[in-house]
Amino acid sequence: MATQNGALAMDRADDFGTLEKGKFANLIILEKDPGIDVSNFRSISHVKRTGVLSEIDNSNEQYRK
Repeated sequence: MATQNGALAMDRADDFGTLEKGKFANLIILEKDPGIDVSNFRSISHVKRTGVLSEIDNSNEQYRK
């Protein structure tokens, strides 16, 4: 679970649930605001997974499964 409440429910708030130094986090960075148009979730520019930041090449649809 990615939310603070989910982490609290699983008694894992020390590990994840909020963005803080020392906690686990997987992130997506978008070029466009999904609050304006939900299709903007497709504008992924970077992914941070298991501590590694990767730039996304949208031409081959990587990470869009």
